[in-house]
Amino acid sequence: MSVDYKNDILRYLYFNGGRVSSLKLEKELEERGIKLSASAIRYHLRTLESLGYVTTTRRGSMITERGIEEIWRSNVHKRIGFFRDFMAEIIYNTKFDIECGEGVVSVNTTMVHRSRLDECLEFMRKLKGTCLCIYPKIKIAYEGERVGNVVIPKEGACIITLCSLIFDAALFHFGIPLTQILAGYVELEEWCMTRFTDVIMFEGTSLDPIITLLSLKQTSIAKTPITGRGVVIGELIKVPESSFKDLKLVFSKLEKLNIRCLKTFGSAGKPILGINVGENVGVVFSVGINMVAPILERNIPCKIRGATTMMDIGDLDEEL
Repeated sequence: MSVDYKNDILRYLYFNGGRVSSLKLEKELEERGIKLSASAIRYHLRTLESLGYVTTTRRGSMITERGIEEIWRSNVHKRIGFFRDFMAEIIYNTKFDIECGEGVVSVNTTMVHRSRLDECLEFMRKLKGTCLCIYPKIKIAYEGERVGNVVIPKEGACIITLCSLIFDAALFHFGIPLTQILAGYVELEEWCMTRFTDVIMFEGTSLDPIITLLSLKQTSIAKTPITGRGVVIGELIKVPESSFKDLKLVFSKLEKLNIRCLKTFGSAGKPILGINVGENVGVVFSVGINMVAPILERNIPCKIRGATTMMDIGDLDEEL
C-alpha cells in the first residue's frame, strides 16, 4: 500500500475524531486531490486494520491509539513541518464566535488514574483566577467514555481543557494575517514575561513543540500564583503592524468571555523577549497546556495531548 495513502487516510481519520464511511472518505480524499475508488479505499482500510491502525464496523472506520502513534512516528522526512500544518487545520476548523462565546474549539486532554483525579484538579485550581488558567470551565470523562479518537481506559479519568489555539483561530477568523513562529520556555518575574530561555521553531520540526517542551519537565508553575515568578511555555506569533490594533481588540473580546492568557506585545521592527520578528509586531502568550503542567511537576503519572479533538465549548460545563 502506498505510504502516502496510508498517511492521508490516517490523518483524515485523526482530524475527523469519529467513525467515517468509505464513501465519505472517498469524497474527502478527492477534495484533497487524491482520487481513490470506494473499493480501493476499503482495501486500504482492511490493510490498516490488519496493522492495528484503525477499527472498522458497519458505521465506518476510526483511527486507533496505535494509528495515532504511527502518524507521529513514521516517515520523518514527510513530517517536517507537519505540526505547523496540523495547527493550520485546527485553526481553520475552529468555528468560534468571539461576540457571543459559542462554537466549536479544540481541546487538550490529560489522562490520569481515577484515584489521582482530585489531587490533579486541586493543583489546577491554584491557577484559577490567574492568566495561566486559560478558561475556568473543563470537562471530566471517565472509564469507557470517548473523547475524540480516545477511549478512556479502565480506572482512568480524562481532564479536558480549552486549547490555546483558540487565540490563533480567533485572530485568523477576524482576518488578521499571523505567522506562528515558535514555542519556548518563558521566564516570569512579578507576572511579567522577561525572556525566552529555550525555543523550538514550528517551521521544520516533526515534533509537537509544546508537548515536547512540557515533557522535558522544565516548567515551574506550581508556585507562580504565590510568587509571580516561574517558567511557563509560551507561543510567539507575528502580525503586520497594521493589524496590531485589531489583534488587541480580539484579545480583549476573548478576555470578556473569560478566555485569557499571560501575554506581552512587542513593537514593530523590534525583537520581543530576545527574538527577532523582522518588520512585524511580535506577540508572546502563554499556552493552554500550562494549566496541567503542575501535574507533571508533581510527578503524577499522566498522558497529556494538545489539540486532541474539536468540541463545542458549551460541553466544557464543569467549573474548575
